[in-house]
Amino acid sequence: MLVVDGVHVAVTRRAGQKRAYIRVKEPDGRIEVSAPMRTSDAAIARFVREHAGWIEDHRRDAVARAQQGLGAPTPEELAEWRAVVAAFTPALVERWAPGACAARAIASRRRLSIHPACSRTKRAMAASAMRIGADTSTRPSGSFTLI
Repeated sequence: MLVVDGVHVAVTRRAGQKRAYIRVKEPDGRIEVSAPMRTSDAAIARFVREHAGWIEDHRRDAVARAQQGLGAPTPEELAEWRAVVAAFTPALVERWAPGACAARAIASRRRLSIHPACSRTKRAMAASAMRIGADTSTRPSGSFTLI
């Protein structure tokens, strides 16, 4: 803990860090500074003094937000958010669930992979591969190599 002009500043020194950073934490507006390992207390105090205006502005905003209670959603907002999540979740689960139809192209190997559980996509991709001259006889079921 460092005291700069009557203000308590929590200091964290980190070995791999190259610059000093100031953070103003809610709800009480406390100040945290993270700095490179070899930074002296005098350099940190100078850094805090140079940014005193910025710190004061952000402390005032942090305290005002905490007093207004803008951080916590109302019960109505929570209900609305839950309804949105409930509406979109089934479509996302259906799209990304294991066994869903999936195809991906790997450009570096010029190989097209298809999820083996999706026979409709497999048939469509096999037909497409035959049209473009791909060799499907040497690959295991579910993957095709493009020539």
